[in-house]
Amino acid sequence: MNVEIMFPVSLAVMDVPPAMREAVRAKLSAWLESDEGRRDLVASPTQSFLTTAASGHSVLELAALPELQQWALEAGSNFLQWFGVTGAKLAVKQSWVDVARPGMQQNEHAHEGGLLSAIYYVEAAEGCGDLVFQDPVAARRAHRAFTATNASTKQSAQQMNHAPIEGRMLMFESWLPHSVSGNKSTTPRVSIAIDLQRIN
Repeated sequence: MNVEIMFPVSLAVMDVPPAMREAVRAKLSAWLESDEGRRDLVASPTQSFLTTAASGHSVLELAALPELQQWALEAGSNFLQWFGVTGAKLAVKQSWVDVARPGMQQNEHAHEGGLLSAIYYVEAAEGCGDLVFQDPVAARRAHRAFTATNASTKQSAQQMNHAPIEGRMLMFESWLPHSVSGNKSTTPRVSIAIDLQRIN
């Protein structure tokens, strides 16, 4: 029997070089401790975490992180090429910092209006909260629940969890709904979210 996968949902997983990881951590920490960073990092009005998303500023620019921006743009181009899309030029649509102190979590959402979205983990202790993807195909999810045919394999799981790893970037299409489980560690989880858009 030949089994073909139809309509896959893809996740790109990349680890940045150690020197870049340390540089990003130092620059972001300094910015978060600045007056500007403390001003912009506020509680999300509808969810349980701290974020700079509502500030309207790009944290990649404010914290002087051109190396991470370039990494994300190159990763996005490579990801699109994997999809079979060539010649697309990308730009950062927006970027922000999320800080989840112990006990904080993030409800399911999507990054509407973007093309690709990335999460880069700056600080991520064990148990600090997984990135959670539910099967986005509602009909398939309902069918498998009704027929009791979902399993823990990638072919039939209704949910996929990805534990954060410091220095790792995850990238996916912006339409894909996701959430973050509660931080059960004793330290904050710090991540940078980046939305990319096509400019040609």
